[in-house]
Amino acid sequence: MPQLDALRAFAVFAVLLHHFYPFTELPSVPKLIPWGLWGVQLFFVLSGFLISGILLRARAVAEKEKSSQLRVLRRFYLRRVLRIFPIYYLVIFLAWLLNAGETRDTVGWLLTYTYNVLAAEHGGVSGPFAHLWSLNVEEHFYLVWPWIVLFLPKRALPITIGLAVLLAPVFRILSYEEAGIAGYLLVPSSVDMLGAGALLALARDHFGASERMRLLLRWVVLPSGLVLLGISVTQPGGIPWELSNATSGFGSAALFCWLIGTAAEGFPGIVGRGLEFGPLCYLGKISYGIYLYHLFVPPVVAFLVWFAGGDYWTKGLEGFIVYSTVTVALASLSWHVIERPINGLKRLFPIDEPSRGSQVTPRLSSTRPAPQ
Repeated sequence: MPQLDALRAFAVFAVLLHHFYPFTELPSVPKLIPWGLWGVQLFFVLSGFLISGILLRARAVAEKEKSSQLRVLRRFYLRRVLRIFPIYYLVIFLAWLLNAGETRDTVGWLLTYTYNVLAAEHGGVSGPFAHLWSLNVEEHFYLVWPWIVLFLPKRALPITIGLAVLLAPVFRILSYEEAGIAGYLLVPSSVDMLGAGALLALARDHFGASERMRLLLRWVVLPSGLVLLGISVTQPGGIPWELSNATSGFGSAALFCWLIGTAAEGFPGIVGRGLEFGPLCYLGKISYGIYLYHLFVPPVVAFLVWFAGGDYWTKGLEGFIVYSTVTVALASLSWHVIERPINGLKRLFPIDEPSRGSQVTPRLSSTRPAPQ
Protein backbone atom coordinates (compact mmCIF):
# COMPACT_ATOMS: atom_id res chain seq x y z
CA MET A 1 0.00 0.00 0.00
CA PRO A 2 2.53 2.63 -1.15
CA GLN A 3 0.09 5.54 -1.00
CA LEU A 4 -0.06 5.23 2.79
CA ASP A 5 3.55 6.43 2.96
CA ALA A 6 2.42 9.63 1.24
CA LEU A 7 -0.24 10.08 3.94
CA ARG A 8 2.49 9.73 6.58
CA ALA A 9 4.41 12.46 4.80
CA PHE A 10 1.39 14.78 4.86
CA ALA A 11 0.82 14.01 8.55
CA VAL A 12 4.37 14.82 9.59
CA PHE A 13 4.40 17.93 7.37
CA ALA A 14 1.32 19.17 9.22
CA VAL A 15 3.14 18.72 12.54
CA LEU A 16 6.21 20.56 11.24
CA LEU A 17 4.01 23.39 10.01
CA HIS A 18 2.35 23.62 13.41
CA HIS A 19 5.64 23.78 15.33
CA PHE A 20 7.89 25.67 12.93
CA TYR A 21 5.60 28.20 11.24
CA PRO A 22 3.94 30.85 13.45
CA PHE A 23 0.17 30.56 13.31
CA THR A 24 -0.20 34.33 13.09
CA GLU A 25 1.81 34.45 9.85
CA LEU A 26 -0.24 31.83 8.01
CA PRO A 27 -2.63 33.00 5.27
CA SER A 28 -6.29 33.19 6.28
CA VAL A 29 -7.45 29.89 4.73
CA PRO A 30 -4.70 27.67 6.25
CA LYS A 31 -5.55 29.14 9.64
CA LEU A 32 -8.85 27.28 9.49
CA ILE A 33 -7.05 23.92 9.67
CA PRO A 34 -5.74 22.59 13.01
CA TRP A 35 -2.51 21.37 11.43
CA GLY A 36 -0.79 19.84 14.43
CA LEU A 37 -3.92 18.14 15.76
CA TRP A 38 -4.90 16.69 12.39
CA GLY A 39 -1.36 15.49 11.73
CA VAL A 40 -1.28 13.53 14.99
CA GLN A 41 -4.83 12.26 14.49
CA LEU A 42 -3.96 11.00 11.01
CA PHE A 43 -1.01 9.12 12.51
CA PHE A 44 -3.31 7.60 15.13
CA VAL A 45 -5.91 6.41 12.60
CA LEU A 46 -3.11 4.98 10.44
CA SER A 47 -1.67 3.11 13.42
CA GLY A 48 -5.06 1.72 14.40
CA PHE A 49 -5.64 0.55 10.83
CA LEU A 50 -2.23 -1.00 10.13
CA ILE A 51 -1.66 -2.59 13.53
CA SER A 52 -5.18 -4.04 13.64
CA GLY A 53 -4.84 -5.35 10.09
CA ILE A 54 -1.56 -7.08 10.90
CA LEU A 55 -3.04 -8.63 14.04
CA LEU A 56 -6.20 -9.80 12.26
CA ARG A 57 -4.18 -11.53 9.58
CA ALA A 58 -1.87 -13.05 12.20
CA ARG A 59 -4.90 -14.29 14.14
CA ALA A 60 -6.34 -15.91 11.02
CA VAL A 61 -3.06 -17.70 10.33
CA ALA A 62 -2.71 -18.83 13.97
CA GLU A 63 -6.27 -20.18 14.11
CA LYS A 64 -6.01 -22.09 10.82
CA GLU A 65 -2.61 -23.53 11.63
CA LYS A 66 -3.70 -24.18 15.23
CA SER A 67 -0.60 -22.40 16.49
CA SER A 68 -0.31 -20.35 19.66
CA GLN A 69 -1.60 -16.79 19.67
CA LEU A 70 0.91 -16.11 22.42
CA ARG A 71 3.60 -16.79 19.83
CA VAL A 72 2.00 -14.14 17.62
CA LEU A 73 1.93 -11.76 20.57
CA ARG A 74 5.59 -12.33 21.37
CA ARG A 75 6.63 -11.74 17.79
CA PHE A 76 4.47 -8.63 17.54
CA TYR A 77 6.24 -7.07 20.50
CA LEU A 78 9.67 -8.06 19.20
CA ARG A 79 8.88 -6.31 15.92
CA ARG A 80 7.64 -3.19 17.73
CA VAL A 81 10.80 -3.08 19.84
CA LEU A 82 12.98 -3.28 16.73
CA ARG A 83 11.06 -0.50 14.99
CA ILE A 84 10.49 1.95 17.81
CA PHE A 85 13.02 1.63 20.59
CA PRO A 86 16.47 2.15 18.99
CA ILE A 87 16.27 5.80 17.96
CA TYR A 88 13.85 6.71 20.76
CA TYR A 89 16.27 5.59 23.44
CA LEU A 90 19.20 7.02 21.48
CA VAL A 91 17.54 10.44 21.64
CA ILE A 92 16.83 10.09 25.37
CA PHE A 93 20.43 9.02 26.02
CA LEU A 94 21.89 11.95 24.06
CA ALA A 95 19.54 14.39 25.75
CA TRP A 96 20.54 13.03 29.15
CA LEU A 97 24.23 13.17 28.26
CA LEU A 98 23.93 16.82 27.17
CA ASN A 99 21.55 17.63 30.03
CA ALA A 100 19.07 19.07 27.53
CA GLY A 101 15.98 20.66 28.99
CA GLU A 102 14.74 18.75 32.05
CA THR A 103 15.96 15.36 30.86
CA ARG A 104 17.68 14.31 34.06
CA ASP A 105 14.69 15.29 36.17
CA THR A 106 12.24 13.37 33.99
CA VAL A 107 14.42 10.56 32.65
CA GLY A 108 12.42 7.86 34.45
CA TRP A 109 9.20 9.02 32.81
CA LEU A 110 10.89 9.27 29.42
CA LEU A 111 12.44 5.81 29.62
CA THR A 112 9.13 4.17 30.59
CA TYR A 113 7.03 5.95 27.95
CA THR A 114 4.98 7.66 30.65
CA TYR A 115 6.03 11.24 29.98
CA ASN A 116 2.50 11.97 28.80
CA VAL A 117 1.19 11.02 32.26
CA LEU A 118 3.68 13.39 33.90
CA ALA A 119 2.73 16.14 31.47
CA ALA A 120 -0.97 15.60 32.15
CA GLU A 121 -0.35 15.90 35.89
CA HIS A 122 1.48 19.21 35.35
CA GLY A 123 -1.05 20.75 33.01
CA GLY A 124 0.47 20.27 29.56
CA VAL A 125 3.63 19.85 27.53
CA SER A 126 6.46 22.19 26.57
CA GLY A 127 10.10 22.10 25.55
CA PRO A 128 11.92 19.63 23.31
CA PHE A 129 9.96 16.64 24.69
CA ALA A 130 6.52 18.14 24.13
CA HIS A 131 5.77 15.95 21.12
CA LEU A 132 6.63 12.67 22.86
CA TRP A 133 3.17 12.48 24.41
CA SER A 134 1.76 11.03 21.19
CA LEU A 135 4.50 8.40 20.98
CA ASN A 136 3.67 7.46 24.57
CA VAL A 137 -0.01 7.14 23.64
CA GLU A 138 0.93 4.86 20.74
CA GLU A 139 3.07 2.69 23.01
CA HIS A 140 0.25 2.30 25.54
CA PHE A 141 -2.02 1.35 22.65
CA TYR A 142 0.47 -1.33 21.56
CA LEU A 143 0.54 -2.76 25.08
CA VAL A 144 -3.22 -3.32 25.26
CA TRP A 145 -4.53 -3.66 21.72
CA PRO A 146 -2.94 -6.95 20.61
CA TRP A 147 -4.53 -8.77 23.56
CA ILE A 148 -7.96 -7.52 22.51
CA VAL A 149 -7.62 -8.31 18.80
CA LEU A 150 -6.00 -11.72 19.31
CA PHE A 151 -8.01 -13.11 22.20
CA LEU A 152 -11.43 -11.46 22.23
CA PRO A 153 -14.15 -13.40 20.35
CA LYS A 154 -14.19 -12.14 16.77
CA ARG A 155 -17.86 -11.14 16.84
CA ALA A 156 -17.25 -9.04 19.98
CA LEU A 157 -14.56 -6.91 18.35
CA PRO A 158 -16.84 -4.42 16.51
CA ILE A 159 -18.90 -3.74 19.64
CA THR A 160 -15.82 -3.39 21.85
CA ILE A 161 -14.05 -1.04 19.46
CA GLY A 162 -17.24 0.93 18.83
CA LEU A 163 -17.77 1.50 22.55
CA ALA A 164 -14.17 2.68 22.92
CA VAL A 165 -14.68 5.14 20.06
CA LEU A 166 -17.89 6.49 21.61
CA LEU A 167 -16.35 6.86 25.08
CA ALA A 168 -13.31 8.86 23.90
CA PRO A 169 -15.09 12.24 23.60
CA VAL A 170 -16.76 11.60 26.97
CA PHE A 171 -13.32 11.18 28.54
CA ARG A 172 -12.02 14.29 26.77
CA ILE A 173 -14.91 16.38 28.04
CA LEU A 174 -14.68 15.14 31.63
CA SER A 175 -10.90 15.39 31.76
CA TYR A 176 -10.98 18.88 30.26
CA GLU A 177 -13.25 20.03 33.06
CA GLU A 178 -10.77 18.61 35.58
CA ALA A 179 -7.37 19.26 34.01
CA GLY A 180 -7.87 21.39 30.92
CA ILE A 181 -5.96 20.46 27.81
CA ALA A 182 -3.75 18.08 29.81
CA GLY A 183 -6.47 15.42 29.70
CA TYR A 184 -5.96 15.16 25.94
CA LEU A 185 -2.50 13.67 26.52
CA LEU A 186 -3.78 10.32 27.79
CA VAL A 187 -4.76 7.23 25.79
CA PRO A 188 -8.54 7.35 26.38
CA SER A 189 -8.68 10.78 24.74
CA SER A 190 -7.28 9.41 21.48
CA VAL A 191 -8.94 6.01 21.35
CA ASP A 192 -11.61 7.26 18.94
CA MET A 193 -8.86 7.85 16.35
CA LEU A 194 -7.07 4.58 17.07
CA GLY A 195 -10.39 2.75 17.23
CA ALA A 196 -11.62 4.27 13.98
CA GLY A 197 -8.55 2.87 12.25
CA ALA A 198 -9.24 -0.51 13.85
CA LEU A 199 -12.86 -0.45 12.64
CA LEU A 200 -11.59 0.30 9.15
CA ALA A 201 -9.27 -2.71 9.38
CA LEU A 202 -12.19 -4.88 10.54
CA ALA A 203 -14.35 -3.69 7.64
CA ARG A 204 -11.55 -4.35 5.18
CA ASP A 205 -10.99 -7.79 6.69
CA HIS A 206 -14.70 -8.55 6.22
CA PHE A 207 -15.34 -7.01 2.80
CA GLY A 208 -11.86 -7.29 1.31
CA ALA A 209 -10.95 -5.20 -1.73
CA SER A 210 -14.54 -5.21 -2.98
CA GLU A 211 -16.84 -2.72 -4.63
CA ARG A 212 -18.99 -2.77 -1.49
CA MET A 213 -16.01 -1.54 0.55
CA ARG A 214 -15.34 1.27 -1.90
CA LEU A 215 -19.00 2.32 -1.89
CA LEU A 216 -19.06 2.26 1.91
CA LEU A 217 -16.07 4.59 2.06
CA ARG A 218 -17.29 6.92 -0.67
CA TRP A 219 -20.99 7.22 0.16
CA VAL A 220 -21.14 6.63 3.92
CA VAL A 221 -17.81 7.32 5.62
CA LEU A 222 -16.75 10.42 3.67
CA PRO A 223 -20.14 12.24 3.79
CA SER A 224 -20.49 11.43 7.49
CA GLY A 225 -17.10 12.93 8.22
CA LEU A 226 -17.79 16.10 6.25
CA VAL A 227 -21.19 16.61 7.90
CA LEU A 228 -19.80 16.09 11.41
CA LEU A 229 -16.88 18.42 10.76
CA GLY A 230 -19.28 21.00 9.33
CA ILE A 231 -21.39 20.84 12.48
CA SER A 232 -18.37 21.27 14.75
CA VAL A 233 -17.05 24.24 12.75
CA THR A 234 -20.25 26.17 12.09
CA GLN A 235 -22.02 25.26 15.37
CA PRO A 236 -25.52 26.02 14.07
CA GLY A 237 -27.80 27.32 16.80
CA GLY A 238 -24.86 27.65 19.17
CA ILE A 239 -24.52 23.94 20.00
CA PRO A 240 -22.75 23.13 23.29
CA TRP A 241 -19.00 22.77 23.08
CA GLU A 242 -19.29 19.19 24.36
CA LEU A 243 -21.26 18.28 21.23
CA SER A 244 -18.80 20.19 19.08
CA ASN A 245 -15.95 18.24 20.68
CA ALA A 246 -17.60 14.93 19.87
CA THR A 247 -18.62 15.81 16.32
CA SER A 248 -15.17 17.21 15.55
CA GLY A 249 -13.44 14.03 16.73
CA PHE A 250 -15.83 11.70 14.93
CA GLY A 251 -15.70 13.88 11.82
CA SER A 252 -11.93 13.91 11.49
CA ALA A 253 -11.81 10.16 12.30
CA ALA A 254 -14.31 9.41 9.53
CA LEU A 255 -12.53 11.70 7.07
CA PHE A 256 -9.19 10.02 7.73
CA CYS A 257 -10.78 6.55 7.51
CA TRP A 258 -12.04 7.42 4.03
CA LEU A 259 -8.62 8.79 3.07
CA ILE A 260 -6.70 5.79 4.42
CA GLY A 261 -9.16 3.18 3.17
CA THR A 262 -9.13 4.63 -0.32
CA ALA A 263 -5.36 5.06 -0.37
CA ALA A 264 -4.97 1.45 0.83
CA GLU A 265 -6.75 0.32 -2.33
CA GLY A 266 -5.04 3.04 -4.35
CA PHE A 267 -6.41 6.37 -5.54
CA PRO A 268 -6.65 6.24 -9.34
CA GLY A 269 -5.47 8.78 -11.89
CA ILE A 270 -3.40 11.84 -11.19
CA VAL A 271 -4.14 11.74 -7.46
CA GLY A 272 -2.82 8.21 -7.24
CA ARG A 273 0.30 9.05 -9.23
CA GLY A 274 0.89 12.02 -6.95
CA LEU A 275 0.54 9.85 -3.84
CA GLU A 276 3.04 7.39 -5.28
CA PHE A 277 5.60 10.09 -6.10
CA GLY A 278 8.94 8.73 -4.96
CA PRO A 279 10.24 11.62 -2.81
CA LEU A 280 6.86 11.94 -1.09
CA CYS A 281 6.76 8.24 -0.24
CA TYR A 282 10.35 8.45 0.99
CA LEU A 283 9.40 11.22 3.42
CA GLY A 284 6.63 8.99 4.69
CA LYS A 285 9.04 6.12 5.11
CA ILE A 286 11.31 8.23 7.36
CA SER A 287 8.41 10.06 9.06
CA TYR A 288 9.02 8.42 12.45
CA GLY A 289 12.49 9.93 12.60
CA ILE A 290 11.23 13.28 11.34
CA TYR A 291 8.61 13.36 14.08
CA LEU A 292 10.96 12.19 16.82
CA TYR A 293 13.81 14.58 16.03
CA HIS A 294 12.03 17.75 14.91
CA LEU A 295 11.67 19.66 18.21
CA PHE A 296 15.34 19.10 19.02
CA VAL A 297 16.41 20.80 15.79
CA PRO A 298 15.70 24.50 16.60
CA PRO A 299 17.97 24.66 19.68
CA VAL A 300 20.72 22.78 17.81
CA VAL A 301 20.45 25.16 14.84
CA ALA A 302 20.45 28.12 17.25
CA PHE A 303 23.66 26.90 18.86
CA LEU A 304 25.39 26.25 15.54
CA VAL A 305 24.41 29.67 14.15
CA TRP A 306 25.58 31.35 17.35
CA PHE A 307 28.83 29.39 17.32
CA ALA A 308 29.43 30.50 13.73
CA GLY A 309 28.85 34.11 14.75
CA GLY A 310 25.65 34.56 12.77
CA ASP A 311 22.18 35.83 13.61
CA TYR A 312 19.47 33.46 14.79
CA TRP A 313 15.89 33.43 13.54
CA THR A 314 12.85 31.77 15.07
CA LYS A 315 10.00 33.11 12.96
CA GLY A 316 8.66 33.04 9.46
CA LEU A 317 9.04 31.00 6.34
CA GLU A 318 12.84 31.05 6.45
CA GLY A 319 12.93 29.35 9.84
CA PHE A 320 10.35 26.78 8.74
CA ILE A 321 12.40 25.86 5.67
CA VAL A 322 15.70 25.62 7.55
CA TYR A 323 14.31 23.63 10.49
CA SER A 324 12.40 21.27 8.21
CA THR A 325 15.39 20.71 5.92
CA VAL A 326 17.70 19.93 8.82
CA THR A 327 15.09 17.63 10.36
CA VAL A 328 14.60 15.69 7.12
CA ALA A 329 18.37 15.38 6.62
CA LEU A 330 18.81 14.08 10.15
CA ALA A 331 15.92 11.63 9.79
CA SER A 332 17.29 10.40 6.46
CA LEU A 333 20.71 9.74 7.99
CA SER A 334 19.03 7.99 10.91
CA TRP A 335 16.97 5.80 8.56
CA HIS A 336 19.90 4.59 6.48
CA VAL A 337 22.44 4.19 9.30
CA ILE A 338 20.30 2.98 12.21
CA GLU A 339 16.65 2.26 11.48
CA ARG A 340 16.68 0.35 8.19
CA PRO A 341 19.40 -2.14 9.22
CA ILE A 342 17.64 -2.85 12.52
CA ASN A 343 14.22 -2.85 10.87
CA GLY A 344 15.46 -5.55 8.54
CA LEU A 345 15.72 -7.92 11.50
CA LYS A 346 11.92 -8.04 11.62
CA ARG A 347 12.06 -10.63 8.85
CA LEU A 348 13.20 -13.07 11.53
CA PHE A 349 9.88 -12.66 13.35
CA PRO A 350 7.03 -12.87 10.80
CA ILE A 351 3.61 -12.84 12.45
CA ASP A 352 1.06 -12.68 9.62
CA GLU A 353 2.47 -15.28 7.23
CA PRO A 354 1.77 -19.03 7.14
CA SER A 355 4.63 -21.28 8.17
CA ARG A 356 6.77 -22.74 5.38
CA GLY A 357 4.86 -25.33 3.39
CA SER A 358 1.45 -24.26 4.69
CA GLN A 359 -1.41 -23.71 2.25
CA VAL A 360 -3.16 -21.20 4.50
CA THR A 361 -4.11 -18.00 2.67
CA PRO A 362 -5.42 -15.41 5.14
CA ARG A 363 -7.81 -12.78 3.92
CA LEU A 364 -6.07 -9.65 2.64
CA SER A 365 -2.82 -11.58 2.17
CA SER A 366 -2.69 -10.14 -1.33
CA THR A 367 -2.32 -6.64 0.07
CA ARG A 368 0.61 -6.22 2.39
CA PRO A 369 0.89 -3.17 4.66
CA ALA A 370 3.65 -0.65 4.33
CA PRO A 371 6.36 -1.04 7.03
CA GLN A 372 5.41 0.69 10.28
